[in-house]
Amino acid sequence: MPADGDLPRLDNVVDLGSWAAFEPSLAALLDGRARPGPGRAGLTVLLTAPRPVVTQADLEQRMGLRSLLRGRRKRVPSPEVPGLVVVGRGDGVEVDIPVLDAEGRHLLGPDACEALGRLGWVQREDVMVRLLPGGAAASQAVARVLIEMLRVAHPADLDHLVAVTG
Repeated sequence: MPADGDLPRLDNVVDLGSWAAFEPSLAALLDGRARPGPGRAGLTVLLTAPRPVVTQADLEQRMGLRSLLRGRRKRVPSPEVPGLVVVGRGDGVEVDIPVLDAEGRHLLGPDACEALGRLGWVQREDVMVRLLPGGAAASQAVARVLIEMLRVAHPADLDHLVAVTG
């Protein structure tokens, strides 16, 4: 298992200069070092947006009369920033997008979750999940979510962390 000093800094292995450069360089990492191999663990990459994306208005649009009559708990937007967890696996690349924070507040709104569902994502409890066959497909999906759902204008705006999977 690599020591923390052996972990690459994301900005040293992934080009954060533009979306066009971000996708292929992330794909190379996901198909290479991020995948577990004989005698080595894979990598997990955390990418977070620069600011929260859900507002109270986003959540209230979906609260219809039925929800109010059923006594559902009021939805609250999270002050935390949303992000993605990208995990290199032996059978592909898993991308997870938390929908709720640790306090049960919304990191993603219902419209974003529905849009992700139409794109092939599956909701498992409070996380949207997708397993993709390789780095190219995963990096394309990651870029699309970052741009369209998390409203990240430029890859340099991302906060990032690389950790050993396991």
